[in-house]
Amino acid sequence: MRTLLLGVLVALAMTPARAEEKRQLGAHEHGHGKLDIAVEGNKVRMALEAPGADIVGFEHAAKSEKDKKAIAAAKKILMDPLSLFVPAPAAGCKLTSAMVELGEENEHYEHHDNTKKAPDVEHQHEAHNAFQATYELTCAKPGDLTTMTFKYFDAFPGGRELDIQLIAPKGQSKYEATRKSPTITLQSMR
Repeated sequence: MRTLLLGVLVALAMTPARAEEKRQLGAHEHGHGKLDIAVEGNKVRMALEAPGADIVGFEHAAKSEKDKKAIAAAKKILMDPLSLFVPAPAAGCKLTSAMVELGEENEHYEHHDNTKKAPDVEHQHEAHNAFQATYELTCAKPGDLTTMTFKYFDAFPGGRELDIQLIAPKGQSKYEATRKSPTITLQSMR
């Protein structure tokens, strides 16, 4: 049952509908990504969501060959999570699976009835792309996963911070990794 719960948590974290809802509600912020980590037994599941601007420097749909190459290069880097999110070596973690997607929102419109300025004003919002990745690791000693260093910031200059939520056998914790402070101590693993 617990495995099912953790799987559902990670799946929910990555749904495009959730990402779209978040952006429509104004939570979309350049430089600011999210990483969910769930630890159960020797399995570590991670779900990353980051604005396209953080990863490739733009959020519009790729039209030029240069944009398409940038996206392909970013996906290749994101497919190697152990080079981006470096667990404590003592944990002995190995990559089991990785999946990377670029979610494209459709353009949407907001309609405002603003009688003081002009009635029936419509505002068009541009589409925003976000990279979404899911990973599964197998760790020989998951109890030794006490730190994680984020080389993510070296790979993606547009990223400034990651909000991290960890669910582990000893509890749930929230962390923030930043460009200036890229290593976190995972208290829930102790």
